[in-house]
Amino acid sequence: MSKVILFLLLSTVSASAGLSKLDAIAMIETGNNDSVIGSAGEISRYQIKPRIWREYSLSRAWRDAGVSSQVAQEYLADLEATFRRRAGRDATDFDLYVLWNAGPAYYARIGYSARRVGAVIRERAERYVNLRQMRNAERPAPATASVSAPAQKVQAPSTPVTPAAAAPAAPVAAAPKPRLDAPLPPLQPALLPGTVPHSSLLALDTGLSR
Repeated sequence: MSKVILFLLLSTVSASAGLSKLDAIAMIETGNNDSVIGSAGEISRYQIKPRIWREYSLSRAWRDAGVSSQVAQEYLADLEATFRRRAGRDATDFDLYVLWNAGPAYYARIGYSARRVGAVIRERAERYVNLRQMRNAERPAPATASVSAPAQKVQAPSTPVTPAAAAPAAPVAAAPKPRLDAPLPPLQPALLPGTVPHSSLLALDTGLSR
């Protein structure tokens, strides 16, 4: 049952980014189970031997992921430094898991040769490498904002443009023509200043004749 659970966990993380060193160790050792106690008394999700735990911490809170990760980080750093000093090179991910699982003395005894690592440890070390190196599937690049080309200037046409035909103007009413048969108004004689109208003269003349 534990193998099935571990397989499902590994399948779940296969679609995510590569795990950190400690996360990959915890996934291989216990599937991130903080309560597991190994056959040799290994404790925490990282399955650290009790004697090694006591070298880095006096805490008994090995079920606390924060405490156990601190112990595991310090222990892993020492393993890397020891390997670099003795092997004369930096440890690969494969080397790190062999050091973690079997110890630096075992790896030194076989000459730090991956080919000489036992089959069970080698298989687990290869799974550790896969967890460390897997990456997210390539995602499409984010769409960049399109930059519109500068608007082109509109050139004036070389030939004149004929304006649209204007709407016809409203007809203007013609002035009525004068009637030729209409009676003419009576003519009034023009009077000069100081003259007497003709009718007054008649009246005056009539009075004098009496």
